[in-house]
Amino acid sequence: MDSKRIYLVRGSSAPSTAFFVAALLVCQLSGSAASVFARQTTLYASRGSNGLIWAEGNNAIDRDSINQLLSESPTPATLEALAVRAQHCQNEKNYVDAIRLFEKVIEYGGETEFVIASQVRLAICLARTGESNNVARAKILLQTFVEKRADHSLRDLALYELAWIQQEQGESELARQSFLNIVDNHAASLFWADAIYRAANLSRQLNDPVAAASLLTRLTDARPDEPLARYAWFTLGEIATQKGDWDEAIEHFEKVQMGEPVFALVSPSIYWMAECYYQKGQTVIAERHFMSLQGVKFADPRTSSMVILRLAQCYGRREEWIAVRDLFDAVGKTTPELVTGYPFDYLRARVCMSQANFENARTFLTTVLNDPDAAATQTAAMSQWLVGESWFHQEDYKSAFRAYMLVDSLYDYPQWRALALLQAAKCQDRLNDRDSARKTIERLMASFPESSVKIDAKQFLVQMRSDESAAKTAPATYSKPNQ
Repeated sequence: MDSKRIYLVRGSSAPSTAFFVAALLVCQLSGSAASVFARQTTLYASRGSNGLIWAEGNNAIDRDSINQLLSESPTPATLEALAVRAQHCQNEKNYVDAIRLFEKVIEYGGETEFVIASQVRLAICLARTGESNNVARAKILLQTFVEKRADHSLRDLALYELAWIQQEQGESELARQSFLNIVDNHAASLFWADAIYRAANLSRQLNDPVAAASLLTRLTDARPDEPLARYAWFTLGEIATQKGDWDEAIEHFEKVQMGEPVFALVSPSIYWMAECYYQKGQTVIAERHFMSLQGVKFADPRTSSMVILRLAQCYGRREEWIAVRDLFDAVGKTTPELVTGYPFDYLRARVCMSQANFENARTFLTTVLNDPDAAATQTAAMSQWLVGESWFHQEDYKSAFRAYMLVDSLYDYPQWRALALLQAAKCQDRLNDRDSARKTIERLMASFPESSVKIDAKQFLVQMRSDESAAKTAPATYSKPNQ
């Protein structure tokens, strides 16, 4: 493993670096451990005369002494000592002093290996300050290094740092290309797995899920035991859900949990598996997974809320509305914020409808219809349809007709519009306006020829004609005059 780069990985915690640890890292670059230690020991012993302060934890540096030392004897030993000290400052996140020292090393050092390495480290320190001028300078240094040092062992590190700067500056395509440069040209790099994963995520951001899936599959095939492979499978599962390929998604989410799963991905992967089974209509399996997630605190509270909602919807698919009510009551006692919002109000209305409590049902449905978040959603269309159903069951056919017709005029959901027109025709029939009822059915069949409601509409039309025929052939009845 390439120890000279491990401590430089973005986001890794730098070790507490003593003098001889720093010297050892420089030895990795120079390949001359004994000579470096000898030179550093000499400098350490004479630190009083040259003004360099090497004591671990003491970051004070006498600039005048360093400048004097460089002007008098800028020897390779002196420069390597400064590089060690600069690296120590970098590891301690003392970027101001690290930058100054690396600049001195580069200024006086020529083209030696540790000077070339210092160019990359200088760029990293400049970027870490977060100051726009320093970041811009770091970007130029890294771009120059990448272009001129095609065969250098630190080129992958330079590309990695450059990609992060580009990404943070919103240059997504350039960042992706930099990460892909590592993937395609530095297969043995310490950053290879992370680079291919980042390139895949950027591909998703750039609306190229096919490229993203290809890169993630390449990662899982090449490094199936890497922790990042679990993240790759998870992302592949997300991509599959966006395509509506529930079986493929389930396969990926199952792999996330194989072997030594990443703890942070376990509950989210179970959630998405449950969602896939729910979308497939396999309610029993979905319900079991959702139940296992009750009480899990997800990073996003909306996911916890969605678990409760989906569990309630599973109950609803079996018409177990009392179970829905009991679930909402139980959760509401401890975490009421998880059972608020228009989807929950819609289900509360369904509970009321199941108990023939039509007034309360309409109260909840009105709440849904007045919620801006519900506007133009399928839940709003279903809610408007249920308003019509509530009036229909109460035999208020005029109110029911108006409610049904609002579904057709306000929402763009063909199935619910077709159902609403069928029910509106039934209202017209009960109001003895069969000509209008017939026209409504004809409109339904013309507007939604592919709808499954068309079969019921035909049957209703036949029934109306049969009723009319029966009425015409029935014997006349007369009321007896008052005696």
